[in-house]
Amino acid sequence: SVRKGAATAGVDSTVRRTILVVEDNPNLLAVLGILLDYEQYCCVLTADGQEALAWLAHRRPALVILDWLLPGVDGGTVLEATRARYGTTVPILVLSAVADASEVRQAGADAYLRKPYAIPDLVHIIHRLLATVAPRQLCEQAPDRDRLDHDLEG
Repeated sequence: SVRKGAATAGVDSTVRRTILVVEDNPNLLAVLGILLDYEQYCCVLTADGQEALAWLAHRRPALVILDWLLPGVDGGTVLEATRARYGTTVPILVLSAVADASEVRQAGADAYLRKPYAIPDLVHIIHRLLATVAPRQLCEQAPDRDRLDHDLEG
């Protein structure tokens, strides 16, 4: 299910950018959520490509962090749908242990990081990608760690 990352104490969530993370490894998804929250980003976490597509149909993130190999709807499909809806205005970072960098770039990703990766490298790429994005994709409300199934219903 889709979850939002916790708000950082003392930080106004209305000025934090939203990052959609699609990763089927639950441990890595949790670590990414903690890291992004620490970096003061609003994060939406899902392990499922189909849920990512449903979320993307109604919301525009500042950045998508995407695993390439997902069960069901794969990362390539999520990337293609994101590009079809938002063009190149939403940067996409692909994380993968198996995909080839040239394949991922050819598919339209802005950046690629091979798993396993160093956290400072990931943070650097996120900051670089977000530096190119206008600050309009901000958190709509204070996030919580509860399931957001109700948000996907419409």
